[in-house]
Amino acid sequence: MKSVRVTTEVRVPISVIENDIRKTHRLHTSLESVTLDGDELILRFGHVTRKASAEDDTDSIACMTDAAGDRASTPVPWLGNNVKKVATRKRRSSKRNRMKTRGWNIVTKMTNSHGQTVTVFEPFVAALRGKKMSKREQKGIVARILRDNGNRPGAASIDYFLTNTLEYLQKEKPE
Repeated sequence: MKSVRVTTEVRVPISVIENDIRKTHRLHTSLESVTLDGDELILRFGHVTRKASAEDDTDSIACMTDAAGDRASTPVPWLGNNVKKVATRKRRSSKRNRMKTRGWNIVTKMTNSHGQTVTVFEPFVAALRGKKMSKREQKGIVARILRDNGNRPGAASIDYFLTNTLEYLQKEKPE
């Protein structure tokens, strides 16, 4: 009986592999050369320069690549473990805004009417305690205290510190 031999042939155009590598590594330079070295496919992107080596008579090839090659990398599964994918990090688009309160004495930490644990600071309590003022005047005082400490408060920050201080003063009265 004759032996039957079945083979499977898969043809993948170099352009498909090139496009996948371009997307993965964010390469914008042209593909310079493609070679097969044993069981490895080598694609060289970028400007290729040839230098004479003092140790070898062979030419060494230096490829100029993006700065992305300096980052940490993870393997690309379908190309094997020798080809690396560049891992990108997301960065926050803006700096987080925090009010500067260094040097202020803390009067108390309490839970406000919204269920938040808040800190009540002495400059606000001293400025608002026992004084009859309109809401607008109170907001002006709180805003001035925050600005004097180097802050640029928004309306939400002013309301936050004002309402927490007023809640503390309301709780303080009956005692």
